[in-house]
Amino acid sequence: SKVNAFMNDGTKQEVSVTWDDINRDEMKNGGPKKYTVKGKTDDGMEATCYVSMIEYNFLTNYSFEDGEDGWSFNNLSGKTEQLYVEEKSTDSLTGNKHGHFWSEAENATEFCIEQKVENLATGKYKFGISIMGGDCGEDYTAYLYAKINGEIVAKKSLSITSYGSWDSQMSDPFDYTSGDEIVVGIYVKVPVAKNWGKIDDALLNSVKA
Repeated sequence: SKVNAFMNDGTKQEVSVTWDDINRDEMKNGGPKKYTVKGKTDDGMEATCYVSMIEYNFLTNYSFEDGEDGWSFNNLSGKTEQLYVEEKSTDSLTGNKHGHFWSEAENATEFCIEQKVENLATGKYKFGISIMGGDCGEDYTAYLYAKINGEIVAKKSLSITSYGSWDSQMSDPFDYTSGDEIVVGIYVKVPVAKNWGKIDDALLNSVKA
């Protein structure tokens, strides 16, 4: 019933607002996207509300806000010098934390970050994740994947280019049967020295059949 209005002097002031009717059928049938609701304040100013409908995420701690909870950070080479959850909002895609990696030496960085998903229902799913970083050269390998009973059933390459340039990719849909073991994750291998990167926003969403 109230929103903040930004005044000419840069301050904020709470004002009353009356919203237009919401087109519930449009939102129900339109699915996940950003919807706009308009309204008017008591003195006639236009107010705008943005409603972002998102797909349900079946992962635990999808943006690393709870540290490594739910995730396995696997230093495959044993030489990746930094591989942990970092708290730095300016380097996060969502929230204040993200997965971080860095290595001073050549041929040091090789790791995967995985989550085993429990109690997933039979159905069709897709997996996605986001990465940004730099100084990785051109011969690196980075991809997201989903494994069922140890076999990769979905895989998508990821690009590591420059600071602030997030690459957000989503796998093709894959089928899952309840009771099978499912693991989703990201694999990164970088041969050049002084490489670094940030990983955030892992998504496991259902897909309509």
